[in-house]
Amino acid sequence: MSAGSSGTGSSMCSGTRSLSSKTTGPADVSTDNLTNTMANMKVSDTASRTIETPTVVLFDKATSESSHPMEIPGRSGAISTRATLPTIHQNVPARTGSGENIERIFAPPRQTSSTHWTAIAAHVNRSVRLKRQHVRDQAMCERRKISCIAPSGTQSPSSGNTFDQQLDALLPAIVNDLRAAGNLHNANAVRMRAAQQLRKLLSHERSPPVAQVVATGILPDLLRFMLADDLPGLQFETAWCLTNLASDSQSHAKLVIEAGGVPAFIHLLKSNDVQTVEQAVWGLGNVAGTCAEYRDLILAANCLPPLLEILRTTERVSLLRNATWTLSNICRGKPAVDMCQVKEALPIFKSLIYRADREVLIDICWGLSYLTDGENEKIQAVLDLDITKRLVNLLKHESLHVVTPALRTIGNIATGEDHQTQQVLNCGALPALKELLTNEHAAIRKETCWTLSNITAGTTPQVQLVFDEDILPILVKMASTEPFRTQKEAVWALANLTSGASPAHIEHIVSLGVLDPLVCLLGQEDRLAHVILECLDNVLKTGQSAGQRKNPYAK
Repeated sequence: MSAGSSGTGSSMCSGTRSLSSKTTGPADVSTDNLTNTMANMKVSDTASRTIETPTVVLFDKATSESSHPMEIPGRSGAISTRATLPTIHQNVPARTGSGENIERIFAPPRQTSSTHWTAIAAHVNRSVRLKRQHVRDQAMCERRKISCIAPSGTQSPSSGNTFDQQLDALLPAIVNDLRAAGNLHNANAVRMRAAQQLRKLLSHERSPPVAQVVATGILPDLLRFMLADDLPGLQFETAWCLTNLASDSQSHAKLVIEAGGVPAFIHLLKSNDVQTVEQAVWGLGNVAGTCAEYRDLILAANCLPPLLEILRTTERVSLLRNATWTLSNICRGKPAVDMCQVKEALPIFKSLIYRADREVLIDICWGLSYLTDGENEKIQAVLDLDITKRLVNLLKHESLHVVTPALRTIGNIATGEDHQTQQVLNCGALPALKELLTNEHAAIRKETCWTLSNITAGTTPQVQLVFDEDILPILVKMASTEPFRTQKEAVWALANLTSGASPAHIEHIVSLGVLDPLVCLLGQEDRLAHVILECLDNVLKTGQSAGQRKNPYAK
């Protein structure tokens, strides 16, 4: 799903962080390594439809860089604020129809094709700690399904005619057939054949002629056929066409909306034909994934009740996956969705997170990551579902595509109040996080450091748990050996530790060799230098208070 200024692009929330408060995102806020990349899947253009599902590609979080998956917003300010993490945004590509079985790969939001993380610094009345919340440039994810088969009756590009030449001859004929006079005895059959040809054109693998189709003025006719309940086959084909049109660009999605596409899609959610229902769900997901404005428009049109009913009752796996993806897109975007508008969906999240289906888990976890990305009240609404233990268990899932959004959700919860962070710890998060610190994917390691930095910005007992889990040696090593963006997150975690640690803790941290890597990073970046200097100041003050003639930590 994308998240940016209205859902796409990069929208950054800025703020300041002091060392010990929790902040919304890691030091770098761009999701450069954790972006979900859309896999292009060739789909048969027969009656069955396969959908390209986004594939989650982990991106590092960087402060103003972009990428759908894991980016951590940058921090500014003193070391004591806690920040939220960048969006690991699951960018789910817009989907265009072509194929009957819907397969999805995690892809970045469409421009929503990649999710960016913004640095958010939230001031907290604490001395030196900060929880960092992740903010994503929410380019909403949309999924695209591609069909590489040319319409029947047309020549292949290799036969000498270019696709454009074929299109110039074919498109006017398709439009004429769709507008076939009602007095033709086979008018509906002619329209059906024309709608199928149009759908195949719009599912063209490389360059679907969306602009050319829109220029014919055929949209009102397609909308009219979508409402023809006595012609379910024609409804299905035209809904598929409009789904692909809505997935092309925000301007084309706007044309679909202005033509009445949203109420038409919602109308089809109650169709007796399950394929038509699935296509309508898909179309709404593409519209919702375009920008926050269109997401809110869909919610205002009351699409949620019928969508939730589908999620509660369907036994069709592909429909369940598509409906879950659409629900996730409805929860994403910047400005964030109003919790009051989606509160009725929370029980569905609780139900579906226990499903075994990987695709359902991916989108449910992304949806939860969007809902927990913000105010503590929203975090509490998710905690009240009593699914934190399940989220922690999903950190050990075999699929990285599930681990990524589950980790983002856990990280978002850790940016909340201390009692909210404690719920994560009570569910055994630290052993799982320790394991992820050595994950082969740099973006996961970085996201994990960000999460830990918000835990080390907590209470003294919470800090003690981090010491007890023996995580410090790993963080110290990461501060000197990891790529710079991950180093910064490790430094934040260590810096927050020094702001609330006892003299014994400080002595232990120093004995692990933390000072050398910190000093080496001083010249890298002004904001990071500020964090390091405050950390070193904490260490030196502790040494000075020891009452010895010479500060044991001064070199």
